[in-house]
Amino acid sequence: MSLYNIEVVDKAIYIFKQTSFSVDLKYLNYDIEELIQDRSFILFIKMGQNIKEWESFLKEHHDFEEKASLARKIILSLQEKEDVVSKDEADSLWQNIDLFYSQELQKKNKSNSFRTILRYAAVLILFLSIFGVGNWYFLNRKSKFHFANSEILNEKNAQLMLANGEAIDLKKKESKITFNTANDVININSDTVIPMSKADNGKAILQYNEVVVPFGKKSVIELEDGTKIWLNAGSRFAFPTHFAGNKREVFLDGEAFFDVAHNEAKPFLVNTGEVTIKVFGTRFDLSAYKLDADITTVLEEGKIAISRNNTLSLTGKETIITPEHKAVYNKALKTLIVKDEPDMEFYTAWIKGWLPFSKESLFVVFNKLQRYYNVKFIYNESFSTDDLITGKLDLKNSLSEVLRTLSDLTRISYRIENENIYIGSKQK
Repeated sequence: MSLYNIEVVDKAIYIFKQTSFSVDLKYLNYDIEELIQDRSFILFIKMGQNIKEWESFLKEHHDFEEKASLARKIILSLQEKEDVVSKDEADSLWQNIDLFYSQELQKKNKSNSFRTILRYAAVLILFLSIFGVGNWYFLNRKSKFHFANSEILNEKNAQLMLANGEAIDLKKKESKITFNTANDVININSDTVIPMSKADNGKAILQYNEVVVPFGKKSVIELEDGTKIWLNAGSRFAFPTHFAGNKREVFLDGEAFFDVAHNEAKPFLVNTGEVTIKVFGTRFDLSAYKLDADITTVLEEGKIAISRNNTLSLTGKETIITPEHKAVYNKALKTLIVKDEPDMEFYTAWIKGWLPFSKESLFVVFNKLQRYYNVKFIYNESFSTDDLITGKLDLKNSLSEVLRTLSDLTRISYRIENENIYIGSKQK
């Protein structure tokens, strides 16, 4: 049976079939520019896709191997931290290309036309880096925010860290923070009141507060504009006390459900580092844990636009998502896949204390339980991740009750030792 995927990249749709792969002889006629734009070659260099076939092809065609080596250097240089090559980096890259030419290509008396192509490739990178930086800045103006040390996620209680540096423990398992503009105060769990002016530290510049929700905890935040956010376990969220200027920008590392107050004149932006979600008045779930391979957004109502932050895109393109659709951004491939998702409850049930799963591996389920209960799962050699399960767990139950339920339904055995859970397969 053949499998098909539909991939959406900058609003263009590509349909590809997962079949056996062989490297086409057409690549022997490719120049440097064509290679650095070829999807199959890029996936080979960046992700190791079809590596055996490509390596065999390179060994058989030594002349092409030299060209591929230069293209590889260019592709890897283009995917640096900000996806933009600085002038110094471009100069360094050109020196490497020139050195490579002097040492290798001259030995084989290559034509001057090939060297011209190499120089064109280096100049192209320099041009894209300079123009890309300026265009990226002026069109997107994406902000950056550096969260506090991630060790805070291992703390016992959730915390609200005010812009003035003060840290406030949120002792309840499910804390609630409300920015009350009517009284100009911050209410915490209905029992602590903080003047908003204290949070802003009396400065006119835009400053950010931060809520840190460790594993095993959750939190609800109501911002000064009326927007409501549910933060899942293991999340960090940064936001200003008052929204200034022509946008409402917040930052997320983790998972949150947003119910955004409508304000057409001042769009709401959620920045995850890799992508930014722009909304005007919408309900959606966003899972953007730093260590996860994907960023997943599911839209319940309204409309959102997703754009990449670190990009050489010269057009500032956005991908529009409509209700009952899911968008998955792969961080490594830098691709966005959009597809229908009529079952919103599957992604929002965690707000009400449920963990649903549909044909999920036990490994994925355990990863989610690990975050919610703040424990560590340790697997022995007998444990198999091949089993796929469908159902729903009540997270209001204790961990031992949840594991007992899973053990009754599957072939797993478990042993609880403090915060470590040892998982294996049942003896037949």
